[in-house]
Amino acid sequence: MADSPPAPAFEALMRPRQALDRRGLRVVAAVLGAGFGTSALLFTVLGAWPVLGFVGLEALLVAGLFTLYRRAGARAFERIRLEGGQILVEQADHRGRLRRLLLDAYWARVRIEEGPQPRLFLASRGEEAEIGLFLGEEERRALAEALQEALYRARHPLFDNPVLR
Repeated sequence: MADSPPAPAFEALMRPRQALDRRGLRVVAAVLGAGFGTSALLFTVLGAWPVLGFVGLEALLVAGLFTLYRRAGARAFERIRLEGGQILVEQADHRGRLRRLLLDAYWARVRIEEGPQPRLFLASRGEEAEIGLFLGEEERRALAEALQEALYRARHPLFDNPVLR
């Protein structure tokens, strides 16, 4: 039987918040469709039927922008993984471009830069990455605490020797 790979000492996966799920998007589309349909009917009754083309283009534009927004949010993510004495930071932007940074866990330091919107950094031996980009202030602080605790455990492992019990 094959051994499964060991679980990472720490792993965090973050994604940007999506304002609407599929159901919410359908509700918004229905409301916008009703609004565009009402205005199209009103303009047709008033005899301004050439406006129908513009109303249709406007509806398509709004639907297309919502779709682009959802796709862009689905591609972006940030993953921090502490395993085997190394920290892997992977960040993908809304276009799907991936940035990877491999840091030595022993030298890694977590730093919070205070300001109106605190920023969280992970640095090791001259390399630095801003992390927690999709998180709010309290979530960033919680991530910093959890990561500092995981780094401490990685630097100070507990050895269990059954002979010494």
